[in-house]
Amino acid sequence: YIDSKHLISSFPPHLIVGKIKINNNGNGSIVYKDKKYRLKKVNQYGILNGDIIIARPTDIFETGMNLLKFEAIVERENGIVIGEVQEKYGQKYIIDINNRILGKINIPQNEIIKYVNGDRLQLKIGLEKTDNNYNGEVIKLIGHKDDPDLKVKSLLSKYELKIGFSEEAIKEAQEANQKGITPEHLKGRLDLRKFSNISIDPSTCKDRDDSFFIERLENGHKKVYINIIDIIPWVHPGTAMWKEAEEKNFSAYLYETSEPMLPRPITNELGSINENVDRLTESLIIEFDENNEVIDFHLTPSIVNTKKNCYYEDVNKLLEENIIVPGYEEIKEDIIDLNTIAESLYKKMLRRGLLDFPTKEKEYKRDEKGNIIDIIDKKMGKGEKMVETFMLLANQLIPDLVYLPAPFRNHAEPESNIINSIMDDLKQYDIKVYVGRNLDIQHKIQMILQQINNHPLEATISEEIIKKLELAYYSPNNIGHFGLAIERYLQWTSPDRRFNDLLLHYIIKQQRKIEEENLSQEEIDAKYDEIYAYLNKICETISITERKIEEAERDSYYEAIREYKNKTKDIFPAQVIFLNQNLVMLKTADGKEGPLRLGNLFKYDNKKKAFINTHYKYRLHLGSKVTVKLSNSAEEQLSFEIPKSEAKRLSLILK
Repeated sequence: YIDSKHLISSFPPHLIVGKIKINNNGNGSIVYKDKKYRLKKVNQYGILNGDIIIARPTDIFETGMNLLKFEAIVERENGIVIGEVQEKYGQKYIIDINNRILGKINIPQNEIIKYVNGDRLQLKIGLEKTDNNYNGEVIKLIGHKDDPDLKVKSLLSKYELKIGFSEEAIKEAQEANQKGITPEHLKGRLDLRKFSNISIDPSTCKDRDDSFFIERLENGHKKVYINIIDIIPWVHPGTAMWKEAEEKNFSAYLYETSEPMLPRPITNELGSINENVDRLTESLIIEFDENNEVIDFHLTPSIVNTKKNCYYEDVNKLLEENIIVPGYEEIKEDIIDLNTIAESLYKKMLRRGLLDFPTKEKEYKRDEKGNIIDIIDKKMGKGEKMVETFMLLANQLIPDLVYLPAPFRNHAEPESNIINSIMDDLKQYDIKVYVGRNLDIQHKIQMILQQINNHPLEATISEEIIKKLELAYYSPNNIGHFGLAIERYLQWTSPDRRFNDLLLHYIIKQQRKIEEENLSQEEIDAKYDEIYAYLNKICETISITERKIEEAERDSYYEAIREYKNKTKDIFPAQVIFLNQNLVMLKTADGKEGPLRLGNLFKYDNKKKAFINTHYKYRLHLGSKVTVKLSNSAEEQLSFEIPKSEAKRLSLILK
């Protein structure tokens, strides 16, 4: 340990050391010897997320944690920041656009003159300083702040996610798309082009990776064909596109735009199941009996020509309102039968223990200039649930058809005390639930989710439960999937968007090749060992990339919230839908939900179960109707406050 006087000594017992995790409010936490500590406003110390720091615990207690006094940064995790070149009085300098590093960032003058005012750079920051400012190294130029897609590039760079493609990969994609499907590609494929295949996606979808066909058999059974795009003929080991997918691992969806895993001639054209064009697919053909039980299934390479690209909006009108949108007359019975099977399957999945959390996806409404004017929750309608159910089923059945090593999607069972922890959280919200004593953990959590369904705090509580669960990850060593209540789960349905799925498609083709070539057991064992060794390495990389993309997607949502708050000055009629001593939740007339910022003027009256405004002398009860505006607080959520004009009005009517 080196103290402030640069003297080396043994590590003092009154200090702690650990990796810091920083939240979006700029506060950090450290776990040291199983105890959690808090450090406020970390940017004043130049600390970045994941850095190892030394700090001194204080006696001050806040949000369940002892506060820390900063001592020193020991080591950077990666030191990556996104900087912007600025110019003042003819001098150029760099600032951190995320305000994680205060002050200027130093780079050599002969380097900074290459860039113009407004350029965004990916930088690596060390621990060295010059003139009390951190020194940085330019990794790459991202773009200019006025570039239309700079927000996406900045976020991807922040999390060290690859942007764009090599010239070789783009050339391969263009040539493949230009040549299209050749007679060689059709060998050994089941021809499904004469059947009425349909795809079902959002109306904005550009990369359609699945389609369906239902066949009714004479014995009353039904066959469902789940057709997944097959791009292995063009994207395989040895190609530049495979290398790109191996580096990117996923397509990223930020600000309602995408950074695809593969070049767009593949994802949007040759690798997308578009209407009235031939596409190579892998078809999982599942036979169901009269009770919608799976009695047989197999996988085969195929070719389809989808007759209709359906949209969720139209499918939901049919399934939920019995409205037939023009163009759906000939396929309405297929959609209804597919949904009947899916609903039966989903009920069985729930009985098995599947955890059904509410969707967190958001939809942004923009004006003609592209500014966000509204944020709404995406609806999970019957159409979305139907497609999701068939995808879950496919990924559950595929493991029975694969004997080579494969990249399993694992989700470990949580600690046994998770139920007590959840119940403690519910007590804070004055929410009482019943949990059966003889149930396993899965079904206990499921019971809790069912009892908070449609509760004003459902989204908040569900998010807290998710945080208590283990993170899912990829591995060649299967342990099962707790959240889905499945013993083996392989993601197979999105090879154009997830490298894990693309890799599985390739492994399945290798398996077919082994069967066709009649290899010896020794050769099969060698192939097995080769695939396992590769998976052991790449699965960890994919899991890490997934975390980075999740954080980037979360940040893009927070940025959208900030933009919406800054642009929206409207007031909203709202009603109090939940109230206890800690929280007031509001719901606006157009369905937005969020907390009311109470401030120091509100006191809780336990007898009257109301908050009293001590200045304007009005009370807020459950059901009170108020007019509110969006709060400009730093919170990364929609929150509300009562304007002064409304407070005066309330003082007259809500005494």
